[in-house]
Amino acid sequence: MSNLLLLPRLIVKNFRSIRDEEFIFDDFTILIGRNNTGKTNVLQAVAILLEGTAKSIDESDYWDESKPIVLECDFHNVDKYLGLCSDKNGSVNLIWPTLML
Repeated sequence: MSNLLLLPRLIVKNFRSIRDEEFIFDDFTILIGRNNTGKTNVLQAVAILLEGTAKSIDESDYWDESKPIVLECDFHNVDKYLGLCSDKNGSVNLIWPTLML
């Protein structure tokens, strides 16, 4: 088994240009598409799950401001990376696989 942090599945709802999508990733995945099709928004969703907080979100990030943003994922091998978290960030609360903002 790999020691890499793996993300085989990501669900994004109501985040930026992504209304409701499920992404299934292989061990090696490339996002390809025209400009303004949401590639960066997928990466931003992953970044929020890895290192962000609710402060990372502002009003312009909502597809529909009346509904919550839902970021849900499956991370594999997370336990191998928790030791890399900075003590400056305070306690680490694992809220995976779902984050609702």
